[in-house]
Amino acid sequence: MSDSIKGKILWADDEINFLESHILFLRDKGYDVTPVNSGEDAITIIKSNNFDLVLLDEMMTGIDGLETLKYIKQTQPDIPVIMITKNEEEWLMDEAIASHISNYLLKPVSPNQIFMACKNLIEKTNIVNTHFTKDYLSAFQTLNEKIDTSKSIDDWFDICDLLCDWIIKFDKSKASDIQPIFLEQLNNANQRFTEFISNEYKGIINSKDTKTKLTPYTIENKISPCLKNDEKVILIIIDCLRADQWKAMTNILNKSFRIQTDYQMSILPSATFYSRNAIFSGMYPLDLFHSETDLYMKMLSNPKYYNRFEPELLRTNLNKSGFSHIN
Repeated sequence: MSDSIKGKILWADDEINFLESHILFLRDKGYDVTPVNSGEDAITIIKSNNFDLVLLDEMMTGIDGLETLKYIKQTQPDIPVIMITKNEEEWLMDEAIASHISNYLLKPVSPNQIFMACKNLIEKTNIVNTHFTKDYLSAFQTLNEKIDTSKSIDDWFDICDLLCDWIIKFDKSKASDIQPIFLEQLNNANQRFTEFISNEYKGIINSKDTKTKLTPYTIENKISPCLKNDEKVILIIIDCLRADQWKAMTNILNKSFRIQTDYQMSILPSATFYSRNAIFSGMYPLDLFHSETDLYMKMLSNPKYYNRFEPELLRTNLNKSGFSHIN
């Protein structure tokens, strides 16, 4: 497609000759418009040509608009179609919507009305991507500064949250031209976080202020306060769920639930045997070994036993926290 052409439009109407001013208006706006005066002609021409959009009159002699629409959707299901009609009957609108039209316009339509409908469908992606690119490039420097100056777990929680938001936005966007820049920024963040953990992990687990942000304190931080208030609480642990995947899920769950996301950091090693048992037991691996030596040795005896004793560990943890009465 020529750079000067914004999109190719097929317009089928049995009174197409009376729409010359509309067609000229669209062409003046940069669209390549192919006019036909029947559903049969539209079906024939769409077999051998690619269009970005179809404008379709509902009331045509011969094959009407709905039949033409069904054929178009059978051969090119992803092509957007705008149905134009004089008929305001609800059943017709239901039929058209069921056939996956993209828009529905009632006659008489003005040239500008047609133009806006076409622009929305054909250029929307490019317009959205252009603004998306501007938004990311504006945020790029701020993100880099946060990554370069991060000094605490909370700083990295904020960075993680921001980067996860952009991961989701990039997944939805088609702005592939700037994605390499974002991936480079992600790699830089991972490298800097690795350096942070290498230098600070020992201090984190020994500090009263920061150690409670690690997973052995999950029950103490999140579950115990609810139990003290006699609130119902459910603990759900999902292995290998990334933070960006969780945030994508919340976009769906927000329709039914009020969700607040707080971050904690896994202990190291983050392997299942250590990290999951730390959540349930409320202890670091060495502390668990000294406290429950026999149980620990049983878990070590077979990989199948690594997580077999989670209920027992949780029970012990709850008892220790004063919730022995809770089943």
